[in-house]
Amino acid sequence: MLTSRRKTTLRYFSLNDAPGEKDELFREEKILASKALTRRGEKKPIAVHVEQKFSGGDAFFRDAFKKHEKEENGVKTAEVSFKGKMTMEEDVGTASVTSDGTSTLTPQILQSIFPETSYRAVFVIRDPRDVITSSYLSIISTLDAWARTKRDDLKGLSFQSVMRNLNAEVALNVEIARFMSASTDVPFFTGLDNAATAEIEKSNGAYANAILSFAEAIIGSEDSTMKDTTIFVKYTDLLSANSTGFRKLSEFLRGDASLVQSFLAAAASLRSRAETEPSLIASLVSKNDDTFYRHKTTVDNVRKSTDEIATPPNIFKLHFTERNVENFSLLGRPLLNLLGIEPDDDADDSENLYADFDAIDGALLSPWKRK
Repeated sequence: MLTSRRKTTLRYFSLNDAPGEKDELFREEKILASKALTRRGEKKPIAVHVEQKFSGGDAFFRDAFKKHEKEENGVKTAEVSFKGKMTMEEDVGTASVTSDGTSTLTPQILQSIFPETSYRAVFVIRDPRDVITSSYLSIISTLDAWARTKRDDLKGLSFQSVMRNLNAEVALNVEIARFMSASTDVPFFTGLDNAATAEIEKSNGAYANAILSFAEAIIGSEDSTMKDTTIFVKYTDLLSANSTGFRKLSEFLRGDASLVQSFLAAAASLRSRAETEPSLIASLVSKNDDTFYRHKTTVDNVRKSTDEIATPPNIFKLHFTERNVENFSLLGRPLLNLLGIEPDDDADDSENLYADFDAIDGALLSPWKRK
């Protein structure tokens, strides 16, 4: 579990055309290590995106890898999770970051997925306040059964109904707690009869915990091979990069430029979705209209219920109140420091990353207490 007293900041693989000198050197060192594999006559490294809910990376890389599979003869994609397939031999794919809700992905576990070949992994990092806001928008609009199923512990209401009925500020406070609660038992997770539902409800926090645990392991490692195989990319870079930045990303992941066109197409799609989906979701939720979330995709404006929504950077600023900002700071300011994100407030950054939930205003948890 991370604490905040260290001042280390995560190092990013820049997708900018002309990054600073240190960032450029860092990027080229990563790429050279990948290209060295092909120079030695080895097979191209397997390209892997590691999931993080609502990071934007899931939508981007799944789209890009599918396009690449169609266009590149002989390339196959796969998805790996600790609940199913445990090893990957395909060329590109995604890896789940959680196994059973308690254990999380580590560099050692990721390496074990590729026992016979080299790989290159990318994590997409996004402002956690945007992740929280995106999760909230998804919950109030999704057709997923876990959110819409009526539950005894919620007095016959579904999780979605309760979240819709709450004041938006309080609902976002609940999401802040869920995001930071992967290793903490808070009142609204107790008394659940369905363990799978409990696991899904915690998944947003579990994803965040996995990303942080992995980042800390990389930062603290002396293993150069481990550091050569993994990079962290900003969500904002995926939206703004052009062919130069995506060529650099492709060269790291595959040792060549074979993924560039797929990345450009996926980025265009992600930008379009991020610009249009939040307002569309808000209007549909107000009408209680499920058209947008029908399972079968038939036209451009209809999407699968299992797809994650896409939202623009800084969307939290449209939804967070001053109280939301304050409550997030109590728990997450050290996380922002680790990720190199400006906190936009004057809170003390010496708190434990997983602070005591009792420190938060009681209104945050009161809607979930059983009477």
